[in-house]
Amino acid sequence: MASLTAQERKIVETLRSPMRWGEAYLRNRDGSPREYWPHQREDLLCEERNIIHLDGRAVGKCLAGDTLITDCTTGERVRMDRLRPGRAIAVLGPDQKICICKDYEVHPNGRRACWKLTTRSGRSIQATDNHPFLTDGGWVPLGGLRVGDWLAVTKHHPVHTPENPQVSDDELKLLAYFIADGGIAHASAVFTKTEPILVDEFRQCVLRLFPGIQVAPVDGISYRVTTGRRGRRNPCIGWLRRHGLMGKKSKEKFIPPILFTCSQRQWAVFLSRLFGCDGWFHVQKDGLPRIGYCSASLRLAEEVHHALLRFGIQSDLRVKAVNNVDYWCVEIRTLSHVQRFGRLIGMVGMKGIELEGIMDAAPKDAHNPWDVIPAPLVRPIVENLKRRFTWNQITGNKNRRIRLNRYNPTRALVAEYAANCEGTALHELAASDIHWDKVVAIEYVGKQETFDLSVPGYHNFVANDIIVHNSINLSTLILHYAFITHGGQGLVAAPHQGHLDTIIEEVEFQLDNNPDLMNSVALTKYGKPKIHRKPYFRLELTNGSILYFRPAGAYGDAFRSLHVDRVWVDEAAWLSEKAWKALRQCLNEGGTLRIYSTPNGLRNTTYYRLTMSEQFTVFRWPSWLNPNWSEERESELLAFYGGRDTSG
Repeated sequence: MASLTAQERKIVETLRSPMRWGEAYLRNRDGSPREYWPHQREDLLCEERNIIHLDGRAVGKCLAGDTLITDCTTGERVRMDRLRPGRAIAVLGPDQKICICKDYEVHPNGRRACWKLTTRSGRSIQATDNHPFLTDGGWVPLGGLRVGDWLAVTKHHPVHTPENPQVSDDELKLLAYFIADGGIAHASAVFTKTEPILVDEFRQCVLRLFPGIQVAPVDGISYRVTTGRRGRRNPCIGWLRRHGLMGKKSKEKFIPPILFTCSQRQWAVFLSRLFGCDGWFHVQKDGLPRIGYCSASLRLAEEVHHALLRFGIQSDLRVKAVNNVDYWCVEIRTLSHVQRFGRLIGMVGMKGIELEGIMDAAPKDAHNPWDVIPAPLVRPIVENLKRRFTWNQITGNKNRRIRLNRYNPTRALVAEYAANCEGTALHELAASDIHWDKVVAIEYVGKQETFDLSVPGYHNFVANDIIVHNSINLSTLILHYAFITHGGQGLVAAPHQGHLDTIIEEVEFQLDNNPDLMNSVALTKYGKPKIHRKPYFRLELTNGSILYFRPAGAYGDAFRSLHVDRVWVDEAAWLSEKAWKALRQCLNEGGTLRIYSTPNGLRNTTYYRLTMSEQFTVFRWPSWLNPNWSEERESELLAFYGGRDTSG
């Protein structure tokens, strides 16, 4: 070292330290250099041979108990404090597509200080200040978000429930009519409407559902559902009471839970009547139509806002004051989503007839200024493409430039550029299931009962239609090892392939966005990078090092025949004992083992025994991640997990 120049010494020090190497070579999603939190530096700088992590469950990254999670199998919206494993929930996959997962754990975390985050489209969620949310700069804790920041929300919900035989079309129509224009706050059930088409359908539905019941005019615009004589029980009122609607004022109305278990066709029957009564539309000066729905009930408006996502329709939820009274409006602003509403849902009555005429006169295609992709996500990909393509090839126009320092491109524009140059990363952005929203408010709401939802592998989930997170990242250690170790053999292991996909996606992102890293990948005799994806992901570098990515499965069969010098295990607490045995046999003598996991509390397991071993340095990231960590909680953690801290 003494004979080296200052520049050479700096290079050597950078290569020796995973942390300095990561800061020099790796990038965040917005193109900025990677920086590490104090707890991550502790891990990266630790030179002990064997390391084990007790992560996740007690870190305090929590959501309020009334947060709603959609069961993608049944369509139900389940409160976080009532959610149990086994229900199918929506998660964001590494390909940026929303998919379904049933492998997760829910843990209560007590009363914690929470903040309410609200987006421009009207979505909101209550969380602790260290709960991460997906932004254009990666995962950022709520406390690090500011008004105006981009936030990832879901474009749709993967719910495809079959027809619910417990709810007839007549019931769906009647529920819509009573919720929209029904007087059900007192002892009688009244429907108020002047439009003959809607009044006639209302009357026919009542007579079919409740034979012998009458629909009697009251004052020319209102119609009461009555038995015709005193003392006789009114089955319509009993039916409304069973759905929880009887006695509700306008501000208290809601969509009965049974509707969330209905099919898309049944939802269309309900919503077309709801919008036919309280919906509206108008044509703007540019000839583009907008559709909206208005209610005095915030809960009802939020449920309509959510229900439209079942059809892939994006809408905005806003408050509007009328005569000093707040009303809640759900508005569909973009032509493609207005067209989708007209095609899949529509409105009944005269509004429906007029809407069809407006839709026929509307432009067949129009610019969508609301569906944009943040420039920081597009910029590094375009900079990489400029090394291989001209502006003409990327944009399709020699006079056009992508001025990402001035604007955020629309999704359609990014898709066009992706098609022009066959850009996989650009296509993934354009085809993703993420809708980029903006933060408009963050306000303190006091202490709430909170819960942590841990999703192995995906490390995120959709709550209140917003994408939230629960994970750590191994890419720095993995890539640093392969980059500096000549002939090194490393294995990244996890219980299932889904657990590995997030890590693989991050590794590929770093390779795609760093020429030095990509140039270090070995080539086949045909000049193709040695990045193998079948049957398992494998990466080979020019220095002879190889990284294997293998799922354990039930028996660890994928580990057999491998002999490696270093192993990283993600979600290790969930490996079976047979998989652990196979994993130990593939690690060469003197090899290094790094283990990461959320503990599951089980005692008679290999993972638990390793936490007690003198041969392992144990890290507990909760004590760094949670600024309110106390000795009492540290003692509780030790008592529950039975771990042993040797890191000092």
